[in-house]
Amino acid sequence: MDERMVAARFHAPNRPLVLEDVPIPQIEASEILVEVKSCGLCGSDVHIIKGESSTGKVPITLGHESSGIIVHIGSRVEGWKPGDRVIISCITSCGNCSTCQMGRDSICLNRKALGVQLDGALARFMKVTPRNLVSLPDGISFEEGAILTDAVATPYHALKGRAKVRAGEAIAILGVGGLGIHAVKLARLLGAVPIFGN
Repeated sequence: MDERMVAARFHAPNRPLVLEDVPIPQIEASEILVEVKSCGLCGSDVHIIKGESSTGKVPITLGHESSGIIVHIGSRVEGWKPGDRVIISCITSCGNCSTCQMGRDSICLNRKALGVQLDGALARFMKVTPRNLVSLPDGISFEEGAILTDAVATPYHALKGRAKVRAGEAIAILGVGGLGIHAVKLARLLGAVPIFGN
């Protein structure tokens, strides 16, 4: 395998991303190298490019809605192997802090986000931890899988986990953009009736 790859890098607000030749990430014993097969562009990426949100460093490789295939695993990684199809959760959590121990690793006290504080998926390869990965079944395309951990999981958590929507309940969804349209579809699957969207 080549030791370098092309990545789309963010350097400064209101400037185009730059295609750059960069080293392929080197993994530690507890990390995994994934070959990116698909990466969605999120509204968060647009906010970064417009200067409305910041990153942890510049330059940085953006992209946090992704899927791919495992190509290498570190010596201490268990439960994953090269060739596994995966989707990648953008939040890196420690697993040890109080919020992680409560099962709320999305608000880990030590969290970092791929494509925001750490290099993301607008590249051929990216390194992740096992905690970032979810198996992607063969029947789901890489393109569909790429948005599951963000654009689909976010409204699902809001509807099922926080609002606890039940069949037969009326629901209003304000803002039917990328997340909102998935919220409408998920609300329908949860049996909400009627569903109002704006």
